[in-house]
Amino acid sequence: MLSIPARAETTRSYLGAIFLDLWGAAERGPWMINWECISDLRRDLGQDLFEGLLPDIFADLDNRAYQLETAPDEDLAFLFHAMKGSALNLGLTEVIKLASAGERDAYRQCTSARRHVAPCLAALDTARQALREELLRSSAA
Repeated sequence: MLSIPARAETTRSYLGAIFLDLWGAAERGPWMINWECISDLRRDLGQDLFEGLLPDIFADLDNRAYQLETAPDEDLAFLFHAMKGSALNLGLTEVIKLASAGERDAYRQCTSARRHVAPCLAALDTARQALREELLRSSAA
């Protein structure tokens, strides 16, 4: 059974080197996930490895989320950048978009950079649920 954990407070990243071409890919399902990216990753890794690594990918994202919630303002640019990189692993397009906006504002030293944290984390939670539902639906087929 596929297990995608709820937000964890600490973890290690196992997939720091995976970068995927997300731009211009066709999307199926919810707009916040690039489903072509998911299909490519599943095909490249194989179903078993893909499902085995999903908990680690989400644990890494959850670690980034926890850090964003608790970090001082001067660390936000780095943390938004790290969240964006982790979201690239799964093609979480809405998380990538929101993390990019937060990173941009944080690098500009805008006092409004923190306003991007809550929407970014909400998008992460919504994407996690959509991915869980899609994977359960596809494994039942």
